[in-house]
Amino acid sequence: MTARLAHRTRGGFRGLMIAAVAAALLLGARGKTVDAAPPTLSASENPVVIAAPASTKAITLAYNLNGSLAKALLTVDEVGGPTLLSTAVGAAPGSVPLTVTYGKSYKAQLVDASTKSPVATLQFTTKRPDPNNPGGQELITSSNIIPHGTYTEVAMMANQPAMFAVTASTDKPDAGGNFAHIDSSAITFAPQTSWTGMLPNLKPNTTYYYVITAKNIGYTSGTYEQSTFKTRTRRVEVLFETLHVTDDSDPFGSCECIFLFKAGAEPAQDYPDDTINDGWTVTPNVKVAVNNAPDSVMLRVTGLDDDEFGLPVCGIPGEPLPNSGSDKCYEWSSASKSIDVAVAGLGEAFAGTFSIAAHGPLEFTISGTFTVSYV
Repeated sequence: MTARLAHRTRGGFRGLMIAAVAAALLLGARGKTVDAAPPTLSASENPVVIAAPASTKAITLAYNLNGSLAKALLTVDEVGGPTLLSTAVGAAPGSVPLTVTYGKSYKAQLVDASTKSPVATLQFTTKRPDPNNPGGQELITSSNIIPHGTYTEVAMMANQPAMFAVTASTDKPDAGGNFAHIDSSAITFAPQTSWTGMLPNLKPNTTYYYVITAKNIGYTSGTYEQSTFKTRTRRVEVLFETLHVTDDSDPFGSCECIFLFKAGAEPAQDYPDDTINDGWTVTPNVKVAVNNAPDSVMLRVTGLDDDEFGLPVCGIPGEPLPNSGSDKCYEWSSASKSIDVAVAGLGEAFAGTFSIAAHGPLEFTISGTFTVSYV
């Protein structure tokens, strides 16, 4: 009986040893220490202060698995945006560089490589320094710039009633947010928590610097922010729609005519018609789009009547002619008209009509429409 007891005791001890070894192997495989502190994440700045006119800043994220994991995945996501970083990290403490952008918020996480679950989370934001009240309360909670062609809307919110002002210039502001000259500005006339101002009298397709300032009722706290915006580009679409001929220049037959149409600096387009007589109306429907259009767009048209098969010999002009006349090749009449498209403010996008009358060997009138938009 004693021998059986000893054998049973040895067997029990061996079982305990096997269980202990198995547990150790399991813990080693998972890379965890039962009594270890949880992993940690930290940023070299939080919030990250980015002084104008800079819009980005390099910071450092530090991590420490504290012996609780052998490895993990470090991820950084822009809140509402893309993933900026996803990298494996080891058990040893370390750090990684990261560039952040003003106006954005970020979420960093350490993720257990085996369970795919977060073991540490860090959220951090960005802000501007306050030169008017260092260390004071940050009044501006959000701002939204909405550029148009000749004006820009600026929507702002504050965490308490404040007086807002926004200024814009094609020149950079100085370190204190002041411009040498101001192209446009808007202010509130009473303290508000939210306000949308309009910067008028801007030029299309132009980059402007802007500065937003806010002061609370007692002027004990103030903030400012600055950046740039670009106004949208003016686009004018011209339709040379109808052509009415009153004199085809041929007393005994129809006009073997070609018409050239041009708008702004865009290449000319032609419309051939071999059978136009006095009193006829045709519809060329020639379209020309003028991109990055100036304040006024010049429309030009030339009608050419082939003089005894002169066009095949002489060729067709590449551009409308500056005058009217006749030679051995053809008879022609030209006309032009300038349309004003520089409407500013809320009515900057609009439509209009035009009519161009040409006099000379050919007598005709071109009528059409145009539309102004900003893209």
